[in-house]
Amino acid sequence: DVTPPGLPTRERVVLVRGDGDPPAPWYDGKLVHLGDVTVAVDRLRTLVRVADGVAGVQDDGTVVVVTPEGFQPLGQARGGSAVVASPGSPGVAWLDVDADLAVARVPPAMVEQNLPLGARLVARDAGATYVALRQDGYLVVDDDGTTVRRSGPVPLDVAGGTQVVATSRGLRVEGGGRTLELVGTGAFGARLSDDGRYLLTSEATSSSSALAVVVDVRDGRTVRLPVPDDGRVVDAAFGGRGVLTLVLSRPEGARFPARTPRGDGAQPGYDLVTCRLRVGTCETAAQLDSVPDPPLVAH
Repeated sequence: DVTPPGLPTRERVVLVRGDGDPPAPWYDGKLVHLGDVTVAVDRLRTLVRVADGVAGVQDDGTVVVVTPEGFQPLGQARGGSAVVASPGSPGVAWLDVDADLAVARVPPAMVEQNLPLGARLVARDAGATYVALRQDGYLVVDDDGTTVRRSGPVPLDVAGGTQVVATSRGLRVEGGGRTLELVGTGAFGARLSDDGRYLLTSEATSSSSALAVVVDVRDGRTVRLPVPDDGRVVDAAFGGRGVLTLVLSRPEGARFPARTPRGDGAQPGYDLVTCRLRVGTCETAAQLDSVPDPPLVAH
């Protein structure tokens, strides 16, 4: 059992199943779960995968890296700055309080670089950080300090040498000498798997911001996932080896009696479900009952 601040242990159950693929690293409000290891960290609000662990930003703007050995502060992020990383690289990038690009390696070794006013971090692939500019185009900043300015649409994500951009009709995926046009998708963004083979996006007709549709970018085929019909996808994240982690909201959580401080009714429950994309199978990896917020999974 795991107890976040303000919830008694008996009102929360986390059941981690031993069979099947482990979920992507996730945070339950108090502990970061890295496979079989948990690390206590306070007030994380973002989480991204990096080599050997995860990185994230706490409520006060502190950027931290979390590995099975513990967690370590890396620096201070400007309010609202994204933190980007690539699972195959030890680098973590963010905009510091002076709006400069800061790249820290794990173990920490800091590199800083000035950026134009209004720059925004987009993605990180291997040892390069992609930075959107206020005006047309974007920068590709290598860890050695080399910077290339490119024109055209700013990528929504870059991974494994593949990038996805928004178009007037939907999305375009480019990489490996192939281009895939997807019509009517991408209203709420898109993310790529580590190797760039799979694209995570939203239904063309969906009014939800949850990215819950997986496309094999080699042929444009939608990967069908056997998830429960009564579960609503509230978040999703790629892991390694072609595994996708879904956070599903269950309609019934733990029910409280009337006239209690929590009132009459149920708090929602959530399931962490891992899906093997190559074979199209899914299994429940963890269950959380009676929690006010969904778990945070590392993207």
